[in-house]
Amino acid sequence: MTYYFFYIVFKRKRLIISLTILGIALTALGTYLCTPLYKGTSKIMAHSNVSQEVILFNDLYQQVPKSTNVVPANNFIEVAESQSLARVVVDKFQLDKKKQRKLEEPEDFREYFWSYLRILEDGIKDAVKYPYNLYKQWTTGIYPQKSGPDYRTEAIEEFLEDMTDIDWVSESDIINLTIWAESPADAEGIAKEMTDLVIQKSIALEQNAAGYGYDFSKGEVAKAQGELTSAEQALHQFKQKWNVSKLEKQKEIKLDELDEVERNLISINAELSAKKAKMEEGERQLKEQKRLLTSLNSYESLLDENVSLSVDINALMAKKKEYESAKAQITSELGELVQREKELTQLERTATLKEQLFTQLSSKHDKLAVQRVSNLSGFDLRVIDSPEISENAESDWPYWDLNLEIGIPASILVAIGFAFLLELRNESFWIGEQIEKRLNIPLLGTIHEVKNLK
Repeated sequence: MTYYFFYIVFKRKRLIISLTILGIALTALGTYLCTPLYKGTSKIMAHSNVSQEVILFNDLYQQVPKSTNVVPANNFIEVAESQSLARVVVDKFQLDKKKQRKLEEPEDFREYFWSYLRILEDGIKDAVKYPYNLYKQWTTGIYPQKSGPDYRTEAIEEFLEDMTDIDWVSESDIINLTIWAESPADAEGIAKEMTDLVIQKSIALEQNAAGYGYDFSKGEVAKAQGELTSAEQALHQFKQKWNVSKLEKQKEIKLDELDEVERNLISINAELSAKKAKMEEGERQLKEQKRLLTSLNSYESLLDENVSLSVDINALMAKKKEYESAKAQITSELGELVQREKELTQLERTATLKEQLFTQLSSKHDKLAVQRVSNLSGFDLRVIDSPEISENAESDWPYWDLNLEIGIPASILVAIGFAFLLELRNESFWIGEQIEKRLNIPLLGTIHEVKNLK
């Protein structure tokens, strides 16, 4: 097998050498046709601004344990990849005009190549659309006019897709913002400009959020102030209506009156019981005197005494009813005083809660007003490394060493493989052993080819 390999290599050496040289030349040409790019990288540390959280929401803030698996600045990456920032960069560094100049006014072989390739691409697109354009002309009578290239849109898309790399370093709060440009000055300038724009945009978004919170809290503060005023007015009217300043005194007086009435009722009940008992004894003695008829004077005396007791009992009963009515009235008035005291407590509690709510909203409103006009953000964004690229620096793309290291062995292998493919299609005999194996006849000998030296 080794003999066959070297036989084919030696036989097809010119083809292998030619294909190898062609592969190396194509590798070098392809590498040359790649536009040289320079890389500028800014390192940004993005983490949650704890001081802002404590300042604005110190009554609600609780510091949570830090998780290294969560990037606290995903918003930063999304902002950096937005088209609004890409438009600003394209306009400021005139990337669209540079692209237009390279395609319409090429200066070197590389630019001519891409310019002609663009023309070929446009021609293919026109050829593909030609039947459709004819159909439109046949149906509408108007042949669709081809619009010119939109270099600005192309430059923005190219910038977002090919010129911007944004990634975060694992297990850290560091974000790498990398810019690829065709000159060291552009790479450095665009990287710094993008870093400043993203930080400013992030702060502006935070300030907008603070502005929305400020407007919302402003309306809530006015609403809370109106509710507080209503609660204070209701409390004031209630105090004036029921003379709340003397409520405790009135309650004390009524309790004293109730105690006095209850004491009088107890005394009257005791006296009434004694009178009733005495009257019952008198009636019993009258019955006894009437039965015995011993003395008329004694009988009349007992009768007068019973009449007097009956009058006293009736008077005591009337007085008892009076005291009971007074007790019921005092109890009712005490109940009303207790109810007023409950209403007063409720009104005072409502006024206190409204005042606390108004105070808290006012405090948040003032702090949001400060944040709205300051650079205080929910994220702490700090640039820890800015690119500095020398004008004489070598391009970071394409990788000549890597391309040639891969291209040269690949060219050799492809050339040898192509030579073997050609030999597979060749059915002639190389050596005598192939004749014996293929035709199954004995080989008597071989005669080497003798070339005429003349």
